[in-house]
Order: sequence, then structure tokens, then C-alpha cells
Amino acid sequence: MTADLAAADIGTLDPALLEAAALGATRMLPASAYTSDDVLAWERRHLFAGAWTCVGREDDLRRGDDGAVTQRAVVAGDVAVLLTWDGDTLRALANTCRHRGHELIAAGDASYKRSVICPYHAWTYDLSGALRAAPDFRNVDGFAPTEHSLSELPVERWHGWVFVHALHGTVPFAEYVGALEDVVAPYAPEQLVLGDRHSYEVAANWKVISENYHECYHCPLIHPEL
Repeated sequence: MTADLAAADIGTLDPALLEAAALGATRMLPASAYTSDDVLAWERRHLFAGAWTCVGREDDLRRGDDGAVTQRAVVAGDVAVLLTWDGDTLRALANTCRHRGHELIAAGDASYKRSVICPYHAWTYDLSGALRAAPDFRNVDGFAPTEHSLSELPVERWHGWVFVHALHGTVPFAEYVGALEDVVAPYAPEQLVLGDRHSYEVAANWKVISENYHECYHCPLIHPEL
């Protein structure tokens, strides 16, 4: 990335600067790209919440200790998302109550219930996000339950993975994936079964891990078996 591009206001990025950062005319990002809270906040909002983001394998998301769950709370960028399953119907809903904006289920948690119940005032929704109960609101003039459903977000299944667009993006998923579909489809990854899992907690910015994975400059010394 060029120095001008790195110094650009992250909220008003000039496309001309992206053009200038063509392959072969770039250099490493400045240190602030890996340490700045403002940069990370921009990335979470625009790169992850503002795009089609993979939130996991559907098999993993549905798996619970006592069978298949009906609800799973995940995070897409800086947006709390609630996935629900009603049979084979998958939905992504904003994980915030329409009353006071309280979190419905803590991120990472799951539920087997057929109802989504806010822990703050017990507003209750079904798995489609429709409001079914609002204590003490029955006789409130002008209150219409149909106007207080949970906000539904775009969600797609793709070869066993679940993708969510937390900011209601206008780019269709098929267009977003593009030619990658033709590359991935022959491998039928939806048929893969988890054989083992290794988890690591790394005290580093996410881009450090991503960049290390995508370059093999280090392979001859670190991974000679490859």
C-alpha cells in the first residue's frame, strides 16, 4: 500500500488511490494499520459488517450438546446477529430487542427454544422475528406488534458455510462470490465432515495472520515438507 493510501481518511477513501496501489507498486502497510483502534473499527464496519461475511459452518453453528439448536448468536464485524432455524428455514436477525435494544442472546450462545425472549422486559419473538408478546403493551393506543418485528438481515448458505450481510448490502451474493463458485463447487465442500479442530488465541491484528497465511515466502524454511 502506498504512503498516500495509508494516510488517506479511512472514511473517504479516494478510488484513485486504490488505482495507484497496483500490484508491483506497493509496499507494506504502515504500523498504524495494525495498531490503530480507528482502523480496526473501520474494518469491522466496512470490511466485515458491510460485506458478505462468513460466520461459520452451518453444521457447527447448529450443533449443540443436546442436538440441533434453533438459535445461535454470532457477530458480523461490529453487528450482533441472531441466526434462527425453523426446520430447514435459516434466517439472520438483528440480535437486539426492538423495545430497548437489549442483546437477546450473548454472542456465541445458543438456544433450543421456539421463542426468542428478551431478558430485559420479556418481549417475545418467534423464530421468524415476529413479535408475539409484549407485557403490558396490550392496551397501549397505537401499538402494532407487526411494526416491531426483529430486523431481518440478508443470509445465504454456500457449500456448507453461512454468510451474512449485516448492513443490508445491495450486492447479490452470487455476484459477490463471482467466479469463485466455479473454483470451489467441484470440491463439494458441503460434503466435508469435521475431523479435528485446533484453536489458537493470537495476540495480533487479524491482518498479520491473514497475510502470513496467504504468502509462502516463508515456506522453504518453515514448511519444507510443502
